[in-house]
Amino acid sequence: MALSAPDRHKDFHRKIAERAAAVAQQKAVASAAVVLSRVTARAAPVDPEAVPAEPDPPAPVAVLSLVDATEPRSLTIREIQDVIARLFGIKVADIKGPRRGGALVTPRHAAMFLADELCPLKSLPVIGREFGGRDHTTILHAVNVFPHKMRRNPDLEQLVETARATLRELAALPVPLPAQPEEEIDELRISAYPSVARIQGTVARFYHVSPRALCGVGRETHVRHARNVAIYLAKDLTRFSIRVISDQFGGRHHSVAIHAIERIPALMRENIDICWEVAQLIETLSEPA
Repeated sequence: MALSAPDRHKDFHRKIAERAAAVAQQKAVASAAVVLSRVTARAAPVDPEAVPAEPDPPAPVAVLSLVDATEPRSLTIREIQDVIARLFGIKVADIKGPRRGGALVTPRHAAMFLADELCPLKSLPVIGREFGGRDHTTILHAVNVFPHKMRRNPDLEQLVETARATLRELAALPVPLPAQPEEEIDELRISAYPSVARIQGTVARFYHVSPRALCGVGRETHVRHARNVAIYLAKDLTRFSIRVISDQFGGRHHSVAIHAIERIPALMRENIDICWEVAQLIETLSEPA
């Protein structure tokens, strides 16, 4: 019978406690062995006619690592995903998978937020690859939006604080715990680059304009913004050159495409809403056509 979420949480903490006790016992045994060897060496009688013995070899690296392992180690993104999955009662495959139900988006964003916070040496693109090959803008969106979610939801904030405490316990262990088994996922990554036509259609529906408007000469603010986003995504999600992309948008000059490709990331850094828009579009385009 499958355990409930609270029972899985208790079982997880029990395993951590057992592992910590085992490590503490190993450290105690190693320390005692080192101290005993030193005491025995000092207490041995000295024979003046004896041939000087070779100095004792240094303690094995494994022993020294157990005696001196006081600094917390670096956490892995998989450990963060595992802790969040157990707390929310879902699977790691759900966090990394393509589904976007409300019950999955919050724990996925929580894991992305903690991965950025607790793994400072990993860049956003690297974190994105650990979450099913998602684009770095999706991670940036989660990092920017999730603190607002926690401020509006005290229970969610308490849950994240519980996750932090659990992860601090894990970081104190010299080796990671065995990861939660993960099922095979076939649809984590985009199987093929989306076509420019699909990007145009997706962006047009998102911004409530027609695909023809994206390729036309309209200069209305909302049309220009949608066109710039579509050009940016065409460059970011495909291998087409800027000239080819420009041709797909009404034969525009390549400098127009370059402007859009530079403009959208700048707006994303300034405006969290635009960051959210781009993240949603990338999520949609990441799903099978």
